[in-house]
Amino acid sequence: MRSEQRRTPLRAVVRAVGYTLICLPILASFLYVGEFGVNVPKTDTWVMAPLFEKLFSGELSVGDLWAQHSEHRPLLPRIFLLLMGPLTHFNIVAIMYAIQLCLLATFVCIFLAYRDTVGLDGKALFFAAPVSLLVFSLGQYWNMFHAWSIHVVVVVSFGVLSFLLLNKLRGKGNRMTILLFLTSILSGSAATLSAGHGLLVWPVGLMQLSLEPILVGRKKYLLTVWTLIGSVHWAVYFWGFKAPHNRMSHVYFFNNSTLGADSFAGLIGSALFQESGLAVTTGVVIGAILVLVIFWIWRNREQSRYTFWISLSAFSLLILAATTVARSGQGLDAVIPSKYVTFSVLLTTGVYVMSLQLARDHSGLEFSALPLGVCAGLIVLSAPLSYYAGVQNAEGVRMHNETAAFILATYKNRTNACLEKAVYPQFWQPKITAKDGAAIFDGLNYTVFSEPTSEITREANLAVKCGTHRRTY
Repeated sequence: MRSEQRRTPLRAVVRAVGYTLICLPILASFLYVGEFGVNVPKTDTWVMAPLFEKLFSGELSVGDLWAQHSEHRPLLPRIFLLLMGPLTHFNIVAIMYAIQLCLLATFVCIFLAYRDTVGLDGKALFFAAPVSLLVFSLGQYWNMFHAWSIHVVVVVSFGVLSFLLLNKLRGKGNRMTILLFLTSILSGSAATLSAGHGLLVWPVGLMQLSLEPILVGRKKYLLTVWTLIGSVHWAVYFWGFKAPHNRMSHVYFFNNSTLGADSFAGLIGSALFQESGLAVTTGVVIGAILVLVIFWIWRNREQSRYTFWISLSAFSLLILAATTVARSGQGLDAVIPSKYVTFSVLLTTGVYVMSLQLARDHSGLEFSALPLGVCAGLIVLSAPLSYYAGVQNAEGVRMHNETAAFILATYKNRTNACLEKAVYPQFWQPKITAKDGAAIFDGLNYTVFSEPTSEITREANLAVKCGTHRRTY
């Protein structure tokens, strides 16, 4: 009795420490945005300028929202960003926090699946900390600081939610099955309407449904409905689709398969390391562990226990494979940038959790903990490097963005070329000049134009020459 009483406070302390370790990367990620975020639109975010003009002139149509942006049809992100206009004066930092909330939603879904698979005892909580490190990796700093990257984090959140809901179907009655299934379909639709990657939710979800331990008759019905609805999404998405020039080309991959293989491995490894050599090597290791783990699971006929993690890994792999085919010809360093880390961490997370549970289930077998040890070791080793590089990169981003904010705020006295050099505006349709876009934001009192110039620059004597910036404090 006394022994049990002594254990109870100890367990409480262990759980408190475990939850603290889980929450620290989340808190660090939000603080990261607060410290380095700057309220200035960059790159593709500028496509919102003509949309805002159409919105307030009453000319905005469904076609404008559904139009292609590169290979994507980001209908829901466009709607969200349009709403953020009047709500926040299109404050880019506010959108950065929304991106953090999407990452948090993704983590919550993964954590719930982790609870169902591994549990939440003291040791399990400690082992959940690497999952938090991965989901909130500072290696994805590009997506954290660019408002347009909302479409990347949203498609991941909805995709992961869809897989989680399918995983919850087992053992449920008719009503709950219908509710969960329909909600999963809605989540898959939302992913598809956020970015082209969302289309991959449908084939991955089909695979997951086939693996779920559901009554045969019910499973056939669910598979049929899922296939039909998924096919409709694919057909509608590609109706009138035009491959963007200089953006997508499978020729790159097939003309240089060695570069393609390196790019694919590098994309996988970019979840932990962004240096190309380390990323490629790590990608090969993670891929080898994945093959070993999947072979182990199938050999022991335990697929039904790992359906969510298999789907999470497959979703990530398909996205990275599609990216490799379309982008590998641009060179290895071009396909391992920060913007793809949000996808690659899903695969590493899936491999880590499957390795963890297999090690726990088969602890009596020799070398059963080897995949877990290698995977966990890589994650722990990469964490300080990722945080150091993340802060270093963010310092550079903030410095450039503060300069860009000042140049944008004083756009009337600058040339179009100067403005383009500062904010790299990307326009698809309709194409307008950077100064025209700046005039739209200015007229609406959005982004930098909603703040005093002193707050934009943080310093009174900021150099005003185009392309230069000097800190004096």
